[in-house]
Amino acid sequence: MKTRRSVRKARVYAISIIIAFVAGGIGAVFAAIGMESYLLANKPSLTPPPWVFPVAWGILYALMGIGSARVYMGECSARPRALRLYTAQLVLNALWPFWFFGIHLYYGAFVWLLGLIGAVIAMTVAFYRCDRAAGLMQLPYIAWCLFACYLNLGVAILN
Repeated sequence: MKTRRSVRKARVYAISIIIAFVAGGIGAVFAAIGMESYLLANKPSLTPPPWVFPVAWGILYALMGIGSARVYMGECSARPRALRLYTAQLVLNALWPFWFFGIHLYYGAFVWLLGLIGAVIAMTVAFYRCDRAAGLMQLPYIAWCLFACYLNLGVAILN
């Protein structure tokens, strides 16, 4: 009995992490399309080297997946709402690179990013209400999105 439960938990975690990485992969396709233009663009002074982005996003997607699995397996009455918010922010997240890298609408991408941040904050609060650890795991994501605002707006202004 305990083994079956452990296998189910492991499966939920694996699927949840894969779903988060699939959303990230969609965004990565858009980013790859416009990466050459981005590398040539003027960037704000605190822009990290290019290798930082996939490392940071890898950690964030893993945390998103783990958090969503914890909420999914929990017994919270707000679980459906929390998971809907999670799905919404994943969609917004996956499509932001289209605006920024794909069609180079830097100000439009900035506005999109503000909407994403609102969705991430709402999701984080909902996760926290269902599972404290799941909510706390999303705080680095909020911080990174706020940093992304600085970078996005900086690129918009400088180009």
